[in-house]
Amino acid sequence: MDVSFINTLLSPGNFLLMLAPPGWGKTRILRSLYSEFDRKIIFISPLKALAMEFAEASEELGNILYISKRSERGKLHQFIKKRKALLVLTPEMMDENYFLELSSLGEKYLLVLDEFHLFYFWGWDFRPLLWESAMGLAETGIAILGLSATFGDEWIEQWQKDFKNSQENLILINLGNQVLKNHPIHIYKLPFKNMFMRRFFFEMQGEGVILYFCKYRSEVDFYVEYFTLRGVDVLGCKGGEVAHFVKNLKKMPNPQCIFATSALSHGVNLPSIKKIFIGFKVLDLNFWIQMVGRGGRRGEPFELFHQDKFAGQFKLRVFLFDFYLRLINLLKL
Repeated sequence: MDVSFINTLLSPGNFLLMLAPPGWGKTRILRSLYSEFDRKIIFISPLKALAMEFAEASEELGNILYISKRSERGKLHQFIKKRKALLVLTPEMMDENYFLELSSLGEKYLLVLDEFHLFYFWGWDFRPLLWESAMGLAETGIAILGLSATFGDEWIEQWQKDFKNSQENLILINLGNQVLKNHPIHIYKLPFKNMFMRRFFFEMQGEGVILYFCKYRSEVDFYVEYFTLRGVDVLGCKGGEVAHFVKNLKKMPNPQCIFATSALSHGVNLPSIKKIFIGFKVLDLNFWIQMVGRGGRRGEPFELFHQDKFAGQFKLRVFLFDFYLRLINLLKL
């Protein structure tokens, strides 16, 4: 999409909500906006690891200020004084003073709310500062760009109600909401847990990186310990520890498997994923798409093994393959 067209929609007082599939390149467009137009940008991510990753990926643009902790909040004043700059932070780093500082200068800024669906999914109870910061900044009259790949219809209606009084215009661009840019080449629906696990242990003997989504943090710890004791290179990722995972991934860039909770379903760059296993019924389409969207980020083929109703059917070949695996296991006894 032409960034000049996007820029014309981002006049002060406008809220542009852009919906596009995972891996579509929304943040790449944002960097183009920063490079080509004379406007300072505030990039707010609800996930600290994504904020850090975006800041690092944008360093070559120049004048990037990343606020990672409260002791660094003085960088806001550096940001305001610069003619052109990009400020990256999480909502928890904002306060009323930020809103006051920006209220008289809104025409010079663009506010970007990354993974905007999380402001609704988490912001009403789990992390209220998500919601408070979004509403507080909207009242400054600043232009807002919201980015998401999975924004439910019920949230679109709520978004229109929530921001109609603080924004002059609400604009929705839907380039593919709740859809995948790159689909798995094979989808295997394994409705029975024993069948699912037999297939997983079989695939662990193959080549390529596997991504396994766990429902609970304790599962991540169990599988990491289990395979590490057996000399298999694996990594684990849980909520609140994504930044630590990113550091470990740099040390082990191609593990046999990555075990993660849904914390890893958003954004963080991963090696090419060969197979995705979702070890529980997700039930929510938005989060299911985020998980599956971790594969094929570079257009490479990948396979999906899951237990939900959203895609694939339980086919006879799946049952026959499982029968083969059980037979092999019996012969080993």
